[in-house]
Amino acid sequence: MAETDRVLYLIGVLKDEDSELRQNAALALGEIKDRRCFPALLETMNDDDPEVRQAAMWSIGELAEPEESALVLPHLEDEAWEVRKAAVNALGKIGDGEQGKAIFPMLEDEHWKVRKSAADSLGKVGGADAKKVLLSACVKERFYDVRERILKAVEKIDSLTGGGIK
Repeated sequence: MAETDRVLYLIGVLKDEDSELRQNAALALGEIKDRRCFPALLETMNDDDPEVRQAAMWSIGELAEPEESALVLPHLEDEAWEVRKAAVNALGKIGDGEQGKAIFPMLEDEHWKVRKSAADSLGKVGGADAKKVLLSACVKERFYDVRERILKAVEKIDSLTGGGIK
């Protein structure tokens, strides 16, 4: 099957009745990295199944350009923690420092895995205020794994900026 045919087939599967097939199609499209599927993945973010939305958001993170990072922002408020985590990771992959500020509140998310991903993503996108926000979150964080990721993110920002709070 030609690449074009495969992409079109997988885009069609995003509308299948079987949620597992939709999830797998969304993941496959992200692995293929063909920009033609981007609008279909955005539409899939309206799926009823959070696992399908999570897979679609992962693929959006693989495909999105920095100027498209605003399309991810509404999904930071998804009811499913898995989708919020995928949205935070997508912003980290996209690497838009300006939109990275939207990750700051995610360090206070109710689910520790979202907070952990927020720390990782902030370490990637950095930004003038990221280090201060991370250090403040570290003091409040009750989970060791999250505190550890926060400190690693601070170290990463220091290595990129030469250290010190700015």
